[in-house]
Amino acid sequence: QNSQNSQNSQNSQNSQNSQNSQNSQNNQLVNQANQTTQGLKYVSNQYKNQLLKA
Repeated sequence: QNSQNSQNSQNSQNSQNSQNSQNSQNNQLVNQANQTTQGLKYVSNQYKNQLLKA
């Protein structure tokens, strides 16, 4: 029984660690996408400003 509980606890911990790792990777991808979007908005605005000056 103790051995089974220990195994279940280890499996639960491994599952949690795996989920945390996946969440971390997903968050990094979301952050990169947001930064890219902000960069594109900046470039777009710079382009618009140049057109307005023309």
